[in-house]
Amino acid sequence: LEIGVDALDGSGPQKTVSPEVPSLDELRIPTDDRLFKVYRCVQAGVSIDALAATTGYDRWFLGQMKGIADYQLLIADYQQRATSNEQ
Repeated sequence: LEIGVDALDGSGPQKTVSPEVPSLDELRIPTDDRLFKVYRCVQAGVSIDALAATTGYDRWFLGQMKGIADYQLLIADYQQRATSNEQ
């Protein structure tokens, strides 16, 4: 199903995402974009335990999201260092 989203944060060519970190209260009710909001919370360092308690998502699943977010940071750092070394 194509929904115009290219990333776990919910962004895409036709969709911009608010830079604000969603509150835990926003995550209590299941919505079509809750998974994307949860990922933005993971990126911002919100506790996996707090997210699991609020959403009912499995801690393993949230841990996998955390791993993706960590790799995203590593890749961005590598790209930045590679660009600065070229100049």
